[in-house]
Amino acid sequence: MSALIWWFIPLLGTAGALFYVWRVGRNKRETNVEKSIAEYERFRSTFDSQHRSEDL
Repeated sequence: MSALIWWFIPLLGTAGALFYVWRVGRNKRETNVEKSIAEYERFRSTFDSQHRSEDL
């Protein structure tokens, strides 16, 4: 019985670590995509505003 516990503890720790890495990685990807799109839109809007001022 004690041998089973010594196998069970590392398995739970590994499963917990994998779950944590999965959750953190998933959140970073979502945040980076939204941030990247916002930065691109801001970058693009500067060219649009410069182009409009040259037309005037």
